[in-house]
Amino acid sequence: MFMLLKARKIAFLGLLMAFQGILFFAGSIIEVNTLFFLAAASFCVGIAVRETGIWHGAGFLIGAVLMNFIIMPQKLYCFTMAGFGVYIFMVEYLQAKKVSKYFGKWNRYVTILAKLLVFNSMYLPTVVLAPQLVFEGQVNRNILVLMIVGGQAALFVFDKAYEVFMNKHWARLGNKIRK
Repeated sequence: MFMLLKARKIAFLGLLMAFQGILFFAGSIIEVNTLFFLAAASFCVGIAVRETGIWHGAGFLIGAVLMNFIIMPQKLYCFTMAGFGVYIFMVEYLQAKKVSKYFGKWNRYVTILAKLLVFNSMYLPTVVLAPQLVFEGQVNRNILVLMIVGGQAALFVFDKAYEVFMNKHWARLGNKIRK
């Protein structure tokens, strides 16, 4: 499949993979901003999908997760970045498949519902089955509810940050790169 790519796309995906790796590594070094750097690294998945298509973006996601898992010392961060990347890939997939033509005026609500389903299908099993991965202390019922509600708020912030980055910053930067 990659043999059919033009050299420019291969070079772009390789540089993007290297940049994603640098962001991921920065997240493991600068512990205070780990989630910021992991989210930024996962934004590269969205860039790959928008610039090269769904299938090449899927290959980029798989390659990035494998590279991070093999090279990086923090394996838990690999799972977090993979979750972010899968979420972004699914958002881009929904946009690429033009969900709006099927749902018309309900498109916005269907998209929000799909985002919530994708996120919660990964997040809720983690919080319920292995809450120690999200919270270090003793997990009681109140903490569990707080983690679930906090996760939804974090999803909102992450999704808005991704939309702003892609629609504002990447649109401008991508035009300069494509020239």
